Amino acid sequence: MLQTKGTVAITKVCPEPSEIPLPKVGNGFGATNQRATGPERVSAMFTSIKNRPAVLLAAALVLAGIAGSALAGNTVVISDSNFANTDWTLTNFGNRVATATQTPAGFVGTGREVSHPLNGSSNVLVFHKFNTAGGEIKPANGAITSLDFAIRFSFVSGVGVNGHGLGFALEQGGVAYRTASAATGISATWTLRNTTALTASDFTRYDGQPGNPDFSTSGAPIRFGFRTGNLNAGQVINQIVRYDDFSVSITRNKTQSTQGAFPPGSTDVNQSSNDPGTSGNTAPVSDGAQGEAQQTAHSRAAPPSNGSATSVDTFIVMTDPSAQIEPSKGAADTVQMTIKHRRVKGQPQPTTGPQKFRVAVKQGADEYVSKAEFSSTPDASVQQTDYTTTKTPRLKESDFKKRDGSPGQPDFKNPTTAPAMLGYSPKTDFPATPSARGTGTLGIEEEIVNYDDIVFEVSFVACKSDLTADGIIDDTDFVLFATAYDILDCADPAMPAGCPADSNGDGIVDDSDFVQFAEAYDILECP
Repeated sequence: MLQTKGTVAITKVCPEPSEIPLPKVGNGFGATNQRATGPERVSAMFTSIKNRPAVLLAAALVLAGIAGSALAGNTVVISDSNFANTDWTLTNFGNRVATATQTPAGFVGTGREVSHPLNGSSNVLVFHKFNTAGGEIKPANGAITSLDFAIRFSFVSGVGVNGHGLGFALEQGGVAYRTASAATGISATWTLRNTTALTASDFTRYDGQPGNPDFSTSGAPIRFGFRTGNLNAGQVINQIVRYDDFSVSITRNKTQSTQGAFPPGSTDVNQSSNDPGTSGNTAPVSDGAQGEAQQTAHSRAAPPSNGSATSVDTFIVMTDPSAQIEPSKGAADTVQMTIKHRRVKGQPQPTTGPQKFRVAVKQGADEYVSKAEFSSTPDASVQQTDYTTTKTPRLKESDFKKRDGSPGQPDFKNPTTAPAMLGYSPKTDFPATPSARGTGTLGIEEEIVNYDDIVFEVSFVACKSDLTADGIIDDTDFVLFATAYDILDCADPAMPAGCPADSNGDGIVDDSDFVQFAEAYDILECP
């Protein structure tokens, strides 16, 4: 079965602005239009930005218990160990009203003390939502595959042995969802509750209606939190528990399999050749490891009608949005294709003859193919019984060329450009004279290869302030920015290639770029 939709797997290098719940600490700079030059200019910038090593800033944030976001591969972590009252909202779903407030008696520093007053036959059911600007995740920028939650709790007072019922919760599109709960117990010792690998099916609606959250790219933005609750059959009691060190680890953008068989309209196919005597054909065949594969056949009459070497290529891109790069949702840096292939027809051939394939991109009306070609025939002397898997290198925009030979390359970064449809392009180079290979009935030379299980992985570009592209904005980036800031003009030969410090793309590295860089440098991450 062919993964026809070319499933896109996103690997973000820097988080989105909305995914960084770190506070914006005052930078202490005052950028103006009065420009110093040379050493004075750089010295002024060094003075403007906080005069402290990045590692000390990181340590200060950790010790302060400030809500933070981290990124490792395709995982975003949102956390809070401060529990400021303004950062959390409480929604009651039971028939009794619970309350919560920040308390200095946290695990380390401040925490959140939650009270469940019960009277007679009553119940408490609460959604505690982390409501800061940085606590939101947008599935549209990468489907969520799983969630890991963690929180610490410590019992304060109440009746019985259960304490609170504790679980995790989230809100999407104005609807609150919760997981199952488990009792905290009545120990005053701080205890860690850690629940891993949660998926959308682990959450049900607070209001009892059917439905689960939507973790796919079509899902609305999500905010996270935790749930508490109690039931009471007659006593007048108040169950009080303290909470601290809340975190949720969001894993997303992993490869997803969308398997199908090129139904009508699922692909955009174009065929070209420099010899009218050649032909190409692409069609489904029942040959893949999971069912259907896609077969590409290239043939030429022997001898060649134009008396010279000829080339046949087939251009195939997926029309499904899941196999597209959308610059409006984030600047993409590279695309990588994994594909299975099996040569099913053709005689022993010279090294110039096997069917090859390239990564294909269609953006608007323009068709592009990778400059690199990848052979579909590991052993040129025999047909293949089993499929071989090829994983291409990560390809940048500059690694592509227009299919028609005219100048140009795709644009994966400009948010105003059209989505780039992804695919593959099989190609056969026939030699000038017929050879023993591939000559079949009626003097036809043929090369036939089946392709299966195609997966695309796209990585986003690092944020502009991350000049070293290592995921953080630290002193190394600062030195590079200072150099560019002193040069000023992107056209100056001394400016690094591509002028990466020019965040706004206006051709100069000036005070507006400085303001953006200083903000990122102050929090170590993309603002």
